[in-house]
Amino acid sequence: MTDKNRKIAVAKADGTPGEPPVVMLGIPAGAWEHMKDGDTHHFDLTKTGIPVKFVLFGGPDYPSVIETLNVAAQMLTGTPLGDRDRALHGTMPDLGIDEPTKQ
Repeated sequence: MTDKNRKIAVAKADGTPGEPPVVMLGIPAGAWEHMKDGDTHHFDLTKTGIPVKFVLFGGPDYPSVIETLNVAAQMLTGTPLGDRDRALHGTMPDLGIDEPTKQ
């Protein structure tokens, strides 16, 4: 992917002492278009000192995305998503980050 309009911008902002850093993603329309049919963007935040790797992908609807997550979990861990992962379904918990208002 060489077109910058299809790339996701990633930034890390260090929080106050004792608080975890905040990772911010900027997703241009071209990146959404790239992901909408299941194509992926891969991130390795271990290079920034955050022990996390993740994959961002899209799908036509919520059930399709959950099915893809189940397949990925099966491939990575040998078991599909289950009760231990139920918190990841639906609404994510409040992360304590206010959404910025448009100016």
